Amino acid sequence: MSMRLSYLLVLGAVLNVHPGYAEEGDLPPVTIVAASDLHHDASIVQQRHLPILLYFASDYCGYCHIVEEEQIKPMLRNRSYDSRVLVRRVNTTGYDQIVYFNGNRMSADQLAAHYHAPMTPTLIFVNADGDEIAPRIVGVSSLDFYGGDLDESINTALKKLRSTTALSQAP
Repeated sequence: MSMRLSYLLVLGAVLNVHPGYAEEGDLPPVTIVAASDLHHDASIVQQRHLPILLYFASDYCGYCHIVEEEQIKPMLRNRSYDSRVLVRRVNTTGYDQIVYFNGNRMSADQLAAHYHAPMTPTLIFVNADGDEIAPRIVGVSSLDFYGGDLDESINTALKKLRSTTALSQAP
């Protein structure tokens, strides 16, 4: 095995990407799942004790594109986030109908209004009932700290969920 191939295998393991994707443009495609049935998603996160990250975005938002490409998609490629958060994208410029946590239907605009998320990008962290459980991230104040802020909110949401779960299971 050549030294270059060995290096790429080690680098791939460290970065948690397939070793065949040595350059950034060659990363495997990843799709951010659109919010469609939050009632169904709630049953998934309730079983797995995870928060839901509601990512409010719009088609014309340049910062949304940056957040998706530099933060959310790399996070979804990193399989360790599968056990930390469920991500759903809410397209505020679309006409999609979304099933809310209680089973009622609403538009993406109505969902954004419900969560007081008038600008994009806005990231909101909720539990299986749709209650906000961690500091939201509104806009992009600094790309340098965005990933840290995102991880901090995910960790806060996880701690809150797991402490609530532990209390409810106590004798």
